[in-house]
Parts: sequence; C-alpha cells; structure tokens
Amino acid sequence: YRLSGTNPEYAADLTVLEACFRSDNPALRAIAAYEQAVADPAQDGLQEAMSRMDALAAWDYEQRAKEILSRLKINDFDKKIGQLSGGQLKRVALAAVLISEADLLILDEPTNHLDTDMTEWLEEYLTRNKAALLMVTHDRYFLDRVCSDILEVDQRSVCLYKGNYAYYVEKKQERAEAAEARRESDLNLYRRELEWMRRQPQARATKARAR
Repeated sequence: YRLSGTNPEYAADLTVLEACFRSDNPALRAIAAYEQAVADPAQDGLQEAMSRMDALAAWDYEQRAKEILSRLKINDFDKKIGQLSGGQLKRVALAAVLISEADLLILDEPTNHLDTDMTEWLEEYLTRNKAALLMVTHDRYFLDRVCSDILEVDQRSVCLYKGNYAYYVEKKQERAEAAEARRESDLNLYRRELEWMRRQPQARATKARAR
C-alpha cells in the first residue's frame, strides 16, 4: 500500500526527472538508477541499470513520466529543482504524485498554478485513475467533475455521500431541511408542554376553592 502527496521537499540540486522518480515504486527507482548511470558514463552500472529496467518493464514508466510532465507544461526534464518557479515546483510535485501510481493520492489545491488545458487534462486523468483521492480544494467545478464519493466529517460524525459535489450539496440541503423540520416540531412540542404546565397551578387552585 503506497500513498503520495503534493507537499514534498526536494533537494535543490535534483533534476525534474530525479525528483519525480524519488518513490518507493520499484520501476521508478530503476528509472532513477538508469538516468543516473546515463548521466555518468564513467560508472560501470549502465548495463545493470538497463537490465533492471527490462525486468521491471520500466521503459514505459519513463515515457509516461515525461508525458505527464509535458501535460503539465514542464518540458525541461534536466532543469534543477532550485531553478524552478513556485508554480513550476507545484506542478512537478503534482506530476510526481501521478507518476508514483500510489494507492492513495493526497492533493493540496491541485488546480493552483494550472491553466485551463492543464486543469481539464488533470480532471480526465483523475477520473480514469483507480486510486483513492484525498483532496483539499476551493475549486468546486473541479471537485464536482472529479469526485464520485464524498466523505463528510462534521461534529465528530462521518457521513458518506455516494455522488459528486453537486449531489453532496443537494443531499446536504435535504438533511438540513429535515433537521430544521425536526427542530421546529420539537419546539412546537415544547411550547405545548410549557403552555400545559403553566395552566396546571391555576387549574388546581380553582379545584381547591371549589371544595
């Protein structure tokens, strides 16, 4: 079981690809070793790294990693992390999460620093992805299009809504209206009880005088 989030800390001297391949995924670790061997031909580990890539079918992973980075408009794979802008760094971190193929993706405001094309691509990608998604976002449209189930934690209680954000809002309103109706019913009951109680002393006093 693997999880991956979008708030990592990268060493400034790592390249974009090296940062994306820092993962527990064996194939990605093999790619990182291969990239390092290619960058330093003086080392004798290139053949071993290639064999490892073959054994894990990691060549496809490398191509996929570059495609994901390109979709997020990160095209200089050898650029150092320390040379990236804040927005570029966020997109590299997002790419690393997607590349990792983790079982649980933890995304913090994933559409920040994305243009319309990148956002639409990410929506489609996450919709196809089978991993569970834990996400913080203020982008309601993105949330509505990506999420199929919403788990609400409120006042120490948990409620699962089997639908997207629009479904959640609709059902949340229905629950609020039902709760308000119950509250109004309870208030009416309390009013009747209070009125009955206020009449009791007077009724008893009237009976006592009659005797």
